[in-house]
Amino acid sequence: MQLLVLLLIIGVLLADAGVGSIVTPADGWLWLPPLVAFGPPLVGLLIELVLVRKTIRAASAGSLEDIVKAGRRLRFLQWVAVLSSVFAVLGFGWLELLRAKLGNVVVLDELLAIIPGLVMVCLLWLVQWPIERLVRESLVIRRLDRGLSVHPVPTPLQYLLVQVRIHILVILVPALFVLACVEISELVVTRLLPAELPEWVGISITGAASLTALALSPLGVVHAVNARSMSPGPLRSSLESILVHARVRVGDIRLWPTGGSILNGAVIGLIPRLRFVLLTDALLETLPRLQLRAVMAHEVGHLRFRHLPWTAVSLISMVWLFGQLMDWLVQPVFTMLLQSGMAPDGAADLVQTVGTAVVMICTFIGFGLVSRRFELQADAAAAAELSCHPDPPMPVTDRIESHGAQAMCDALESVAQLNGIDPRRHTWRHGSIRWRQLHLQGLIGERIDRLPIGRQVRSIKWTLLVLLLLLGLSAWWDVVDTEAAEGLDADGVHARVHARVEVCLDDLERFGRD
Repeated sequence: MQLLVLLLIIGVLLADAGVGSIVTPADGWLWLPPLVAFGPPLVGLLIELVLVRKTIRAASAGSLEDIVKAGRRLRFLQWVAVLSSVFAVLGFGWLELLRAKLGNVVVLDELLAIIPGLVMVCLLWLVQWPIERLVRESLVIRRLDRGLSVHPVPTPLQYLLVQVRIHILVILVPALFVLACVEISELVVTRLLPAELPEWVGISITGAASLTALALSPLGVVHAVNARSMSPGPLRSSLESILVHARVRVGDIRLWPTGGSILNGAVIGLIPRLRFVLLTDALLETLPRLQLRAVMAHEVGHLRFRHLPWTAVSLISMVWLFGQLMDWLVQPVFTMLLQSGMAPDGAADLVQTVGTAVVMICTFIGFGLVSRRFELQADAAAAAELSCHPDPPMPVTDRIESHGAQAMCDALESVAQLNGIDPRRHTWRHGSIRWRQLHLQGLIGERIDRLPIGRQVRSIKWTLLVLLLLLGLSAWWDVVDTEAAEGLDADGVHARVHARVEVCLDDLERFGRD
């Protein structure tokens, strides 16, 4: 679901940058964008109202397959709701229509543009609530039989609030906060600063505002999901020891309340004091101590290998790379469309829309490949931690031991089973549970400082840096050509290019050590 929220935000940002708007609604067709945004998901919602009743009757008779099918329908209809909103924004000028009526208010217009998708997703959760309640009630009975703690079955509104916090606010709060800071800084630059200032001053102010907002956003996330500090005790001390062994600093370990519905862990934040490890209540209540240490070690592995900033680097480099490739392909395609008799405006809109879609798809695929390798490295870090610092203590080792790898495998299996996830189901960012378990088992006996996944990730990082270097040099060369065309002497051009290349090589060497 977090991916869908991200798609909504990306769609609005692309529309703000001028991408899309295949059809611009005329004054008599102002109802068209809302119809595109709400129409398809409303049809699916009405059909689901009928199917939910049939699912309840079948599930009450003991059919678990109907509950599984209901979950698949929910995921499909959520995609329909989100893609309908994205299509209304990018293809039918929904954002432009809102700005024409309300003005370009900071964040408000972007938020209203994605509201249709979010509202329809929330309505789908409420429509499927009877199925969720049936599952929750059966889980309460099962947990009572096993002597485990239980959470009361929530009301529909309580259930909806938890879902919104878990799946929507985690992404929406930091995204809107960063966007608000960027837009405010742009207003300050355009309205308060002298117009004769160099362009780089405004760019620097906007960049500083976005980085500051990104650094502060974890505070908003922990308050949005109502995460509170984990109570002191033996369990917290055991988890903190993993941070000490990895030499990783965090602001706090937080308990993430989900009403006992989800087993998950996460790390957020780039700055140590504003960095948090989030562990859900169901995770702490259900998993044995060794598996909890495995989950904690996995999250700490992300921090130790700086996966969060490298994720941003990979995203930027891929968007830049595929965007540059599309720029090279656009001109011949555009010329071909003009020669076929297409109007220039229509050809430009078509090339831009298709090019943007291709860039997004390629970035989606590439980013998923990188993210899954980061997950494997975090799994390996957890297996290494549990091999070197087992609980209870065992002889020191420099290799992945079977008990360390098995503990992480067991933790993955428990999370999959208790969350109702098929271990064979592949996901975009994490792969499948079974795939990750097979990788862990293949690490047994390997030296911790020479793991194959470590070499793969280092190769990925170097590749990303080289891409950024080449793309940066290409952009700088364009600037140099422009300056040369404006009368800059040849010696000055060569000196400037040489200086920029030296800076890039120094940065590449410094970052490559990570």
